[in-house]
Amino acid sequence: MIILILDTSTKKMSLALLDLESQAILATYQEETEENSHAKKINLAIIQLLESTPQKFTALSAIAINEGPGSFTGLRVGSSTAKGICFALNIPLIAISGLVAYGNYLYSEKPDGVTDVFILMDARRSNYFYTHISEYGQEAIPAFNSLENIEIEAKECQHPQIYYIDKMDILQLSAEKLKQAVLEKWKSQDFVHLTSFEPMYLINNYLVKK
Repeated sequence: MIILILDTSTKKMSLALLDLESQAILATYQEETEENSHAKKINLAIIQLLESTPQKFTALSAIAINEGPGSFTGLRVGSSTAKGICFALNIPLIAISGLVAYGNYLYSEKPDGVTDVFILMDARRSNYFYTHISEYGQEAIPAFNSLENIEIEAKECQHPQIYYIDKMDILQLSAEKLKQAVLEKWKSQDFVHLTSFEPMYLINNYLVKK
């Protein structure tokens, strides 16, 4: 039993195969060169990822996808591919809030002394999608605000650390870092409806503040 994890929300696509029995990542794929080449490479990347393990395509128990926010084209390619596989194999689709999942991962890896983690994605015109993970453990949700207001919120924290998700090369964020969020959704059987699911596109679902 394995889950294919797709992250097409940023310029460089990443994939991972998660084994449900061992809860270990079996294989990963990370786009290293071309950017925004998701449509051209995603199908071949999935085949190569599966072929790098003893697992067969029919062993997939679910598909998990970073639902965004993210680029329109990338999320559309990822969601269309995920839905197609789910329909073909009659398996469920898991949607993960990338900002929250990556924020929780970065919080678990935070340096000593850091009390709060902010993870931001550029939404243009000095506005950002962001998530705030704090030491108090309140439920994190993706939000939208100006950089000025986010910085004010961060200054109210004791020792905040701010990360920018667009700099994935520095952060080394990829589909495999979504593992814990995927496992939690799988355990609770928290799936989305295939026909009605839509990703959180970077611009379309929000009014950009001026």
